[in-house]
Amino acid sequence: MTNLQYSATPRHLQANRRRLIEQRRLWGRRVTWPTRPAPGWLAEVRQASSLSTRDLAQRLGVAPSTVTRVEASERGDTVQLGTLQKFADAMDADLRYVILPRASVLAKTDSQGRTRRAPLRLRAKRSG
Repeated sequence: MTNLQYSATPRHLQANRRRLIEQRRLWGRRVTWPTRPAPGWLAEVRQASSLSTRDLAQRLGVAPSTVTRVEASERGDTVQLGTLQKFADAMDADLRYVILPRASVLAKTDSQGRTRRAPLRLRAKRSG
């Protein structure tokens, strides 16, 4: 049995997905995304909701030091999405997670759906 590298998704569905992602990518360029506040989003939303560390810890059923540690892990970019979701639920907030491609996903493809590469252009070196 061979290990096929082909996608089980029909080509027209893949093309539709690429168009949808491209629309979202372009939409994301028009939106001004806020930068993460210095204390982090968890601490910012918690404080804006008038919740103390102890109040949030009680809602989550954890120690207050756990809340402080998770807020620090968010600032250090090591927090897990599942943890963010639990904290968002406890603060009665929504979690939105977005990844937008920087470049277009609507690349030229050949008849079999494979991405065509741009032709390689070689330049001659000039001698000194």
